Amino acid sequence: MNGKTPIYLTAIAAAIMAAAVFLVQPYSVRSPWTAYSGPARRYLRTALDRDSLALVRQSAGAGSVTWALAVGRRHSDSLAVWSREAEAWAGVRHADTAEVFVATPQSTCSLVFRFVGPARHARVERASGTCFPP
Repeated sequence: MNGKTPIYLTAIAAAIMAAAVFLVQPYSVRSPWTAYSGPARRYLRTALDRDSLALVRQSAGAGSVTWALAVGRRHSDSLAVWSREAEAWAGVRHADTAEVFVATPQSTCSLVFRFVGPARHARVERASGTCFPP
């Protein structure tokens, strides 16, 4: 061996460690609100399709069904973007209810959803937003 082998092994080990830290990101914090992005997009996609039966299944009140059907009728172009790109970014939780703010990267306004139940199976109790007036 030529004395340089340990330097190469050290460099390779350092590169593997750096890649592992980059891929795992042990200090990154995931927002608790991202769990609501899926239910929000599903609800908006159903509003876009104007499927009243599916909206009833995803909703916890008649007001959210009415809002979704009205928005689906009046704002179908922009609702298509929201149904693909909506991300939950903030909110407030009280017991099994969560008020969640949802936005898209292109929009300057937010929608506010009141979800009831656990995030993965949350149902929309109320929806509102300045982007889509009723």
